[in-house]
Amino acid sequence: MHPADLIAESIARTGSFACVGLDPRPSLLPPSLIAEHVGRHGDTAQAVASAFVEFNAGIIDAVSGRCAVVKPQVACYEAYGSAGWDALAATVDAAHSAGIPVIVDAKRGDIGSTADHYAQALFGGAPALGAGAVAGLGADWVTVNAYMGTDAITPFLAADLGDLGDPGDRCDVGDLTDLGDLGAGAVAGAGSGGGLVGGGPADGGVATEGSTSGGVFVLVRTSNPSGAQVQELRTGGADEAASTVAHDVARLVDQLGEGRDGVCGFSDVGAVVGATYPDEARRLRQLMPRALFLVPGYGAQGGTAADSVAGARPDGSGVLVSASRSIAGAWQSPGADDWRAAAAAELDRMNDDLAAALDA
Repeated sequence: MHPADLIAESIARTGSFACVGLDPRPSLLPPSLIAEHVGRHGDTAQAVASAFVEFNAGIIDAVSGRCAVVKPQVACYEAYGSAGWDALAATVDAAHSAGIPVIVDAKRGDIGSTADHYAQALFGGAPALGAGAVAGLGADWVTVNAYMGTDAITPFLAADLGDLGDPGDRCDVGDLTDLGDLGAGAVAGAGSGGGLVGGGPADGGVATEGSTSGGVFVLVRTSNPSGAQVQELRTGGADEAASTVAHDVARLVDQLGEGRDGVCGFSDVGAVVGATYPDEARRLRQLMPRALFLVPGYGAQGGTAADSVAGARPDGSGVLVSASRSIAGAWQSPGADDWRAAAAAELDRMNDDLAAALDA
């Protein structure tokens, strides 16, 4: 399935355009979980990794049917070596088993030959010693860095969109752009997720084993304050004297996505556009009309719901709003106890908040 159609179907099915970050760290784990896994494995990387797997599985179960996608941050897992990578792979598998598409937040960016290897690791398809290929992580989308130009992006994209499946075999996405009905409580009672579109990884519902491509979210205007040091530098290029590095990267995203739209009307080349700069998000939407926006910065980083949907199309479509700490750490709030129930409640609150912002 086309990567954008996969996300569009999930939004239509769940009634949510929230992206749940799966960025575990020991400080976010409930004490009972820490004690259990230290008891099994000692104070080791394996204990951390196995605790991450159990914690993430609980979060995934809690948010299934309530969010459009999940997004594990690779660095949280790589810090724990091979045990951490195994935990990341188990997390991706758990999300797919719950029918949730996965954005792997890796922010890779390197020359073409190296980018090929990154794509093989994250999507799959590294050559085996014989005629076969090695299954990779199985991501559906990944985040990439455009600082080295198109060499760092195109290895992640399907050379032929026909490789993603016959359009006639894709789901009936219907009207995936009408998000006006996402009012308060719209997600309550949503389904448990079920199988992935198309029946699962083996037949194209998500990136299949051996696939070397998927969708990419290119860093354009990030939510961190120091991003302005580079992204707001004036280039005086292209159409206007006020053009910035972020604007020029946005034009590159639009060029790369030309002719690559799915049934839903969005391409497989998206953009990371932070919620902390809503005016800039509106300008960037003009430059990237066919791109899905992955929007970090909601909640803990200071972005409001209104800020987060500023880059949506006029019909309210085209944004995935990400939150991690506020959901994974919701159990630490006064009165909360079970991390799964707390995560579900916080995500329901977030969905209502975003829906109200679109309705305003």
